[in-house]
Amino acid sequence: MKINLNKEDSLELNKLLEMDEQNISLSGLYEDYFFNNARAIKEKDIKAIGGDKKKAFYQCFLNLYEIDLNEEDGYLANNYILPGISYERLSSYLDNPYLKNVRFNKITLNNIHLVKDNYDAYEGFPLNDVKVDASNYYQETYSLGFFDKSFFFPALNERGETWMALIPSEINTMEKAINAAKGNVLVYGLGIGYYLYMISLKKEVTSITVVEKDKDVIKVFNDSLKHNFNMKKIKIIESDALDYEDKCNEHYDYVFTDLWHGGIDGLPIYILMKNKEKLSSTYSYWLEESILAVLRRSVITLIRESLEGYSDKDYVKAKNDYDKLINALYKATKEKEFTSYKDLHNYLSDDSLKSLAKTIKL
Repeated sequence: MKINLNKEDSLELNKLLEMDEQNISLSGLYEDYFFNNARAIKEKDIKAIGGDKKKAFYQCFLNLYEIDLNEEDGYLANNYILPGISYERLSSYLDNPYLKNVRFNKITLNNIHLVKDNYDAYEGFPLNDVKVDASNYYQETYSLGFFDKSFFFPALNERGETWMALIPSEINTMEKAINAAKGNVLVYGLGIGYYLYMISLKKEVTSITVVEKDKDVIKVFNDSLKHNFNMKKIKIIESDALDYEDKCNEHYDYVFTDLWHGGIDGLPIYILMKNKEKLSSTYSYWLEESILAVLRRSVITLIRESLEGYSDKDYVKAKNDYDKLINALYKATKEKEFTSYKDLHNYLSDDSLKSLAKTIKL
């Protein structure tokens, strides 16, 4: 990658690099909150502050991380944390058709158990996919939702760890792909059948093929969930998604892929799938914005390294999977040359990254 910018464009690039550092810092903050402190804010803390619940929750969050609005971090908090916080109404989720109508039979697999999990009142949770503002140097905004009462949801646990769960973020991030599905639909990934159930209710969807490689997932569905579904529309195939994409000759009107937990673990599979895409003219990927955000950060990493003088010899040995990704990405981008910030900015757009993914060889 060769970058030769004039002084003015170099200043713009510096702003992009600063925003990237901020994005990484904020994503780390949210990761710490969701994994370590999601239940730290209690109802008594909200009541002690009083007033608007969203503002009270925001103040509790600031207190938790000792963020002072009068200092430098205050600007970041008001502009990038506050906009992502949302007080959610229970009724908007309890009316969901899956939650209202789907009932699980007893699960018979030794290591897999159906549990009734919950979010406590004022427990924060991811609400939606990351939002990226391309006009502001690709600034990322993360969503943080909360209820004022406990919210219960079904979850499958494997050896004590959550395997699949129907939480608000699943409902929200699949809404667009549910609305878009029509005709003969191919679904990669079965899960607990939420996407499958929702599109099976649509008259515009005439048939559904689900490809799932995990026989235990299929067994859970057949033994515990199948009776809730209109199976006249549905066919389930035990196969690896990539193998199926290679070997199948059928055409589908719409393809939806859900084979990962988040953007980081999803990126390698996403790249492999993007290199295939031959069964339909319309492919949709769960959490694609988050996946593209990870890819964008990886490209920006290469931009930084190019400015620091990295060369071919620095992309030979890979210590981990991320290094392998960076090495592959380096090979796909090494001949790119940028002489203006506008061209570089456009290279980081969603559409450009989707095209780039098809050229990366893992």
